[in-house]
Amino acid sequence: MEIRKEDILERYTDQAPSYDRSRFGSFGGNYMHEMEINILRRFMKQGSVLELGVGTGRCSLVLAKAGHNVVGIDITRKMLEVAKIKMKQVGIEFEVVNMDAEMLGFRESFDNVICFYTFHFLSRPLVTLKNCYHVLRPSGRCIVSFENRNFWNITFNRYDVIPKNLYTPREVEQLFRIAGFIVIGRRKIFHAPY
Repeated sequence: MEIRKEDILERYTDQAPSYDRSRFGSFGGNYMHEMEINILRRFMKQGSVLELGVGTGRCSLVLAKAGHNVVGIDITRKMLEVAKIKMKQVGIEFEVVNMDAEMLGFRESFDNVICFYTFHFLSRPLVTLKNCYHVLRPSGRCIVSFENRNFWNITFNRYDVIPKNLYTPREVEQLFRIAGFIVIGRRKIFHAPY
């Protein structure tokens, strides 16, 4: 399935002003956010963080507040503008860069690379994971969330404006291993009660 970056840019440029409210403003959305933050707290190393697909900065703000040195990248400038506004509102700063996760351009290295709600939009996930591997310090951590290939996601994906790449956990683990990583664990963030 072809993922077109132009479609992603258009969608998230349009959604940027209301993204946090529409995606995470409900009980379920807030629950997902808290689950993700708990996973990050549990598995991340102390130190620097590169967030791929930082969007409006919801995870990076929490991590910067906890003392991490954070750099967030996103291809959507409008989302980064919202992140900067949120930083000013709460008095927390981290670096945001308009950059494609499939073409990381960093000379520095990071203790952690995280990627939530972005992996399923990558047209070249293996290239991205190899880039992540190269910007991680030795024994660094790479933590991603992905859309699981199950009946419901397959069904809904057919009608989405931008179809997502759906994976099984085994497929994601294989991509990580090919990219050079050692897989130390996997967890479900959310399981819909169907």
